[in-house]
Amino acid sequence: MQTLFAERLFDRLTLWVYPILLGGGRKVFADGVVPTNLRLMEPAVASPKGAVLRRYALADGTPGVGDMSVVDQEG
Repeated sequence: MQTLFAERLFDRLTLWVYPILLGGGRKVFADGVVPTNLRLMEPAVASPKGAVLRRYALADGTPGVGDMSVVDQEG
């Protein structure tokens, strides 16, 4: 995965997300992965047992990041 992201060697990313934790393991998006701009291709689809299918397309540009260090307390 890390090589595909670093070299932009994909045009679509299909992820099945399962709502379970099974302990330690190898991270799909480990520290040091190159940030990649993705666009959601279609609405997410959930299975009856909670798994969610998400399809993303590679998008142009570099993704922006937010800064959550300062939070407006006034609402």
